Amino acid sequence: MNISYSKPFQTYQELIQLLKSRGMIFNNENKAENILRHVNYYRLGGYWLSFEEDHQTHKFKQNTQFENVLALYSFDQKLKLFLSSAIEKIEVSVRANWAYQLAKKYDSHPHLNTNLFFNLNTHNKKELKEQNENKRNYYDNLCSLIKEINRSDEVFIQHHLQNYKEVLPPVWVICEVMSFGLLSKWFKSLNSISLKDEIARAYKIEGKVLESWLSHLRIIRNISAHHSRLWDIDFRTTPMLNKSGSLKDQLIPNSRKIYNSLIILLYLVDIISPKDLFRDKLKDLLLENRQNLLQMGFPDDWENKLVWQAL
Repeated sequence: MNISYSKPFQTYQELIQLLKSRGMIFNNENKAENILRHVNYYRLGGYWLSFEEDHQTHKFKQNTQFENVLALYSFDQKLKLFLSSAIEKIEVSVRANWAYQLAKKYDSHPHLNTNLFFNLNTHNKKELKEQNENKRNYYDNLCSLIKEINRSDEVFIQHHLQNYKEVLPPVWVICEVMSFGLLSKWFKSLNSISLKDEIARAYKIEGKVLESWLSHLRIIRNISAHHSRLWDIDFRTTPMLNKSGSLKDQLIPNSRKIYNSLIILLYLVDIISPKDLFRDKLKDLLLENRQNLLQMGFPDDWENKLVWQAL
């Protein structure tokens, strides 16, 4: 049975007193009040969960300081910035490869070729149901793409819309205004396994693996973009493990933690930008925050694994 929300409004100072009553230590209450003025109490609450001794009473572990919570919050912010930078490189790369392989085989407007995304010429009920779903997905993706095109202020978009009769610009143009999420959906919606494999070959993996990784990285990107907590997340769905190549034995089976996500990012950035400093900067951040690694799914011997070694 639903009940009415009854918790009253509390001032910054009252919130500080509440946390103190639960065992949190404040070295500078004025500074803490200023922090709460600019970072919502409820947002910070997600970061002091790991400092609670008893979640029912919200009592904190002994010697828990407000500064400990801020340090964890800062770590998560830095982590999201690093990962967003890496995902940006991956997004730009996959856009380029997706557009190139489609144009190479189907010329300038493969995104308007419905045969690449669904085929209703079947009498098998199960296949027909699947292809009808593919059809719905295709037109959903197309509508989303048209919306992104129409709200774009890019000069190259306006040039194509004003000078050519096609409803949309060519694939090598439209890919540049696709969001990461939409790119992931367009890749997934391709009917051809061989075409997916051809695109994924640039990353030395199969198309089904790249499809899974793109969907997974889209989740991380969205979490980062909306400033949600990432460091200790338990993912509902996990990325497909690459069972061969240089990632064999580097990923942890059945893990829902972010460790595998970091391995995938390291692997892809190494291929896309071999001299990038992403590994060094990420490793420095992790070593400065060793106390958080267990909750992130790191194995004890992670530093000895090949993927963490400098190229």
